[in-house]
This record gives sequence, structure tokens and C-alpha cells, in this order.
Amino acid sequence: MSIQINGAEPLYKQLKTMIEEAIANGKLMPHEKLPSERELCEKYSLSRTTVRQSISEAVNEGLLYRIHGKGTFVAKPKIDQELEKITGFKETLLLRGLNPSIKVLEMQRTAADLTLASVLKKEVGDEVLYLRLLGLADEEPMILYSIYLPAMLDKREVEQLISTADKGELFSMFIKYHQKVGLTPGSAHQSFEAVVADEETSSLLKISQGDPLLRLTSIGYSREKQPIEYRTAHYRGDKYRFSMKRKYYSY
Repeated sequence: MSIQINGAEPLYKQLKTMIEEAIANGKLMPHEKLPSERELCEKYSLSRTTVRQSISEAVNEGLLYRIHGKGTFVAKPKIDQELEKITGFKETLLLRGLNPSIKVLEMQRTAADLTLASVLKKEVGDEVLYLRLLGLADEEPMILYSIYLPAMLDKREVEQLISTADKGELFSMFIKYHQKVGLTPGSAHQSFEAVVADEETSSLLKISQGDPLLRLTSIGYSREKQPIEYRTAHYRGDKYRFSMKRKYYSY
């Protein structure tokens, strides 16, 4: 593809399309440095303003990223999380050729407050199991989870779960939990919103304070319609995007 000076599409969009195709075809690899604005101007006979607009739009869309004083680089593709069905963190990453792991930041019994009691159909003060987890892909922090589970296990069983998690077997821990309580996950009510990283979250996710995050709030239900989990998850906005298919409303 070449730049069509008299084409119908604006020049900056033509250049961005060329960059997109080069990334898709493997001609530009993740973290590879892009030619400078001056070099792109000379190569395609474009103005500095046109090249700058094209690169800025590509940066805003997550195709490229800038490092001050060093230049513009190809971004690693975002993880595309489909919303048509619920898939686990491990499954999502493995399908994309990434190595998933979970770091346990906190795991303890705690008392349900009014909100938790209402969501999990418990009494205020009842015990719930609290987990704070960091999801990583190829050792890079991606998601920060806060999860509350109805404490339907005795002290010994909770200690076994914690021991399992400490050995890096957290994924199987959730399977064992649901097997023990005899409730099979069935559905979830979820909501999404855009937020920014505070000081603590940015430190854990290795991003800058104020960087964009996608916050998912979810209540999980068993097939018997019993609440079995309440969680919030903060996804890095530069690493994740969510997609879904929707039908047009029939008039």
C-alpha cells in the first residue's frame, strides 16, 4: 500500500492504516522502534503535522507508545476479553500464548459488612473469605482482584486452600472450593466502568498514578441461583479491552 495524495481518505489515516497493516503482517514487531517523524515525512512526502496526527491517533488507540527522549514504539497487542461468555484468567491468557500466574497478596477470614451481607445473602458479622490477588501474564502485572467468598469451609479447610495458593496452585484452589461447597458456578451479574489508578493500585500494577483502568464488579451465582462470589477486578487499560456482539433492536 502507498500514500494516495489525492485519495478520498485523509493522509494521516492512510499512514495509520499502513502502520496497522505492518504490525498485523509482522513487519513491525512489538517494542520495535518506529522511524522518526522526520524520516516518515521524507519517505512519504508528508508534512510534519500529518505524520504527528497519524502517530498520535495510533498511540491513543494503543497501537503505539511513546518513551520520552527515545521515540515511538510498537505496542504489544491488548488482550481481547470477549463478553459473550465468562472465561477464567488462566484460560484467556493461555489461548493467547501467554503464561498466566497469580500472586496472593492477602487471604483471610473477615466479617461481612452490610454490603457483603446483602450481596452474599449472609448476616452482618458472618464470616466470609477474602482474597486479594494479582494476575500476571509472562510475569507482568495485568489485573488486581478483590474477591469475597461465603465462608462455608471450616478453619482447617481454609488453611488447606491458603497452602494450595501459596504453592502457586490458585486456579485449582477455586475448583476445590466449589467442589467442597457443592455449588457449580452458573452465571454472573457484571458491570464495567472506567476509573483511574490510585497510588496503591498503580504501584501493584506497575503503572503510573492516574493511568486508565477498567473496573469490573461481579456477583457470581450458582446454577441454583445462590450467590457464591463477589469480586472487583481492575484491568490495566493499556493491556485489556473488552468486546461483544450485539443484535440490533427490532422495531
